[in-house]
Amino acid sequence: MLFHSVEFWLFLILVIGIYYAVSPFFQWPVLLAASLFFYLYAGWGMLFYPLFTVLLTYWSALRIGANNRRMKEQIRAGGRELQREQKQAIQARYRRIGRVWLYAALVGNIGLLFLMKYAGFLAENINGLFALFSLEAALPVFRFTLPVGLSFYTFQALGYVIDVSRGLYEPQKNLAKYALFVLFFPQILQGPVGRYPQMERSLYAAHRFDAGEVAGGLKLAVWGLFKKLVIADQLGRAVDAYFGNFEAYPGIGAAFGGCAFVVQLYADFSGYMDIAEGVSQMFGIRLFKNFRNPFFSRSIQEFWQRWHISLGEWFKDYVFYPLLKSPLWAGLGKECRRIFGKKTGKEVTTYAGMFCLWFFIGAWHGADWKFILASGLIQWFYIVSGKVLQPVWERIRRGLHIREDAGWFSCFQMVRTFCLFSFAMLFFRASSVGDAWKMIRLLVSPGGFEPFAGLLYENFGALFCAFVGICVLAVVEVMQNRGISVRERIGTLNRWQRFAFYTAALTAILVFGTYGITDPSQFIYFQF
Repeated sequence: MLFHSVEFWLFLILVIGIYYAVSPFFQWPVLLAASLFFYLYAGWGMLFYPLFTVLLTYWSALRIGANNRRMKEQIRAGGRELQREQKQAIQARYRRIGRVWLYAALVGNIGLLFLMKYAGFLAENINGLFALFSLEAALPVFRFTLPVGLSFYTFQALGYVIDVSRGLYEPQKNLAKYALFVLFFPQILQGPVGRYPQMERSLYAAHRFDAGEVAGGLKLAVWGLFKKLVIADQLGRAVDAYFGNFEAYPGIGAAFGGCAFVVQLYADFSGYMDIAEGVSQMFGIRLFKNFRNPFFSRSIQEFWQRWHISLGEWFKDYVFYPLLKSPLWAGLGKECRRIFGKKTGKEVTTYAGMFCLWFFIGAWHGADWKFILASGLIQWFYIVSGKVLQPVWERIRRGLHIREDAGWFSCFQMVRTFCLFSFAMLFFRASSVGDAWKMIRLLVSPGGFEPFAGLLYENFGALFCAFVGICVLAVVEVMQNRGISVRERIGTLNRWQRFAFYTAALTAILVFGTYGITDPSQFIYFQF
């Protein structure tokens, strides 16, 4: 049940009606029932996987929470007479017990994720590695149908268990309430990856019907539909035409394909997030903001602080920082400082940790080397090389007497960041790493204007719709980046002006989107 389908909006109207009609005590159960139905719509067999995650993480968190309470009670019972060594011994004993339950949750969920998503990829690479040395290997290559939202809800549930094991908050004792946190239907398919403390209060609270809140959520959802149907899907027609026959479009055609796909990806993914956030707001629930005008970033590092923010925060808190604090990395850091000196050794250790971090981020996007490169290792190279070469760029900038806050220089940095990200996304969209390298060679090939003009002509209608949408998007993004609330500005218009604005937006969605030149497509991140 896709967000831009008629079935979803009929389902949503029904759920909102029931949600505000029942007693506040039954509101969160209504959301849980709706979330279960929403997931069941994808197929009865699919429900096993999220329920497995819910039950395992719920039980593990309960055991960890009970273990933490017993530890605190024993320390409290000892009082001031308890010596420091005795207190540390009690903590160590209970932490060992807690780690058993934590590892059970991690192994069970990551094991399932690995089996469903990465087992076939690993087997293929092992077979290929043996073939390089003329050795026979015939590991079976399994391909499973991925449960929708597997990577998103698994990470959300694991973040909850890890937080409980760290003693950040008490576990939720009500299984049904915890299931709602994991399965909440606006976010289960593509995120954002939520944190329990951020969602707990509004998810289970009683909400009175507020016409302003519902209308505000609807406006945000309509804006998301506009980005998806009018920009992403229309632009996707030309993008598919290029990547389906990229060898026919050298030079400028290759540059267009990479840049157009990045705009399509952003409109598609952020459009989904706007719909998810808007739908949640209709129920009085606030979700994590996952995008913050990423195309205004002046470096790749800043870009990833604005793009898919919840995923980056998750990997930073649960992978990167624990890795740097681990005994293995402490030993590596000591050895690096001995070889390279204190400052350089510390940097080498950090960059090695970042390599692991970005490898995992790339692999999260898909079991293919093109994803590991596009969303992982190429981004790591950009960030590390930017840090290493920063003193050089600073000397060049000062030597040319360029002010850092100059408007044209900021624009240059934004364009540079966009081009670097677009280059990496050639790997993401290409059918294979080999095809991506062919596109890069074509990128520097001379000519190609005539076939590119043919590509534009064949997709003129869709590109014109997308261009109009992109112009609207650009105006909105500029206003948001300057701290101007677009919805508040629209609210200052008189009744007829607002009516004309909303009518134009809905007409664009219906004419250019649902009944337009191209059929509505599945969200790109739906596959992850």
